[in-house]
Amino acid sequence: MVNRKLLLLISFLLPTIMMAQTAVDGLFVARPDTLPAPMKPQQSSTVPPVMSFDGTPSSFNSQSTSPNQGQLVLLIGDSMCDGLGSRLSDYAAENGFEFHCVIWYGSTAKMWATTGDLRYHIERLRPTFIIMSLGTNDMGYHDYTQRELWIQQIIKQFGDTPYLWIGPLTWRRFSDRTIVEVIRRNVAPNRFFDSTPVYCQRLDGIHPTFPAAARWTDRICAWMTRTRLTDGTITWNLPQRKSVFRPDAKHTLRYKGRR
Repeated sequence: MVNRKLLLLISFLLPTIMMAQTAVDGLFVARPDTLPAPMKPQQSSTVPPVMSFDGTPSSFNSQSTSPNQGQLVLLIGDSMCDGLGSRLSDYAAENGFEFHCVIWYGSTAKMWATTGDLRYHIERLRPTFIIMSLGTNDMGYHDYTQRELWIQQIIKQFGDTPYLWIGPLTWRRFSDRTIVEVIRRNVAPNRFFDSTPVYCQRLDGIHPTFPAAARWTDRICAWMTRTRLTDGTITWNLPQRKSVFRPDAKHTLRYKGRR
């Protein structure tokens, strides 16, 4: 008799106990049927201006970036390609063109003119645009007639491929910058970027720091945009993110070049 009354009491109270437990669970555990709808990311009605590497507003319209399909840029030359290449890699990632870099530390015009390396990499990659960074290690010599012939030989190997030659930064060790004028007069019109007025902080008195090299590169790309050097083929919208820079090859001074 007692057991029957106890069973009746339990059956009466059980639904109430379960409802109370569910309410308590709801305070700590999200119920499957009461999950909040996922929040949609908020979009600002105004787009903040893209800032250049040195913190100034960019003149580029990075919002209209479109891939430069089929374009391959080859940067080739001396140790300055380390800093230039790091930033140009960002431009490639931002603008959608393919980018390759070959660095020959300590190289001069003679090395690129009298070996098969330049021809080899042009034939290997078939670039649509070449950027040559060369001249720093040609300073301090006065055999300008011979160096002019080497510069002409390099340009001849470019063939019909559009190019830009980046002149050397200033170097305190050498005040004579005649080699800059030698390069300028042999390069096609509007294909030479004179780095003489560019100020860069240096790591060792010669090579710019990576932030300084990035600002130097930004200045070069702005100049190419302003002069329409690659108009209709390659755009140089300012990068909004950092990319991974992996040169195709790095050669030391011990490297003798291809024959």
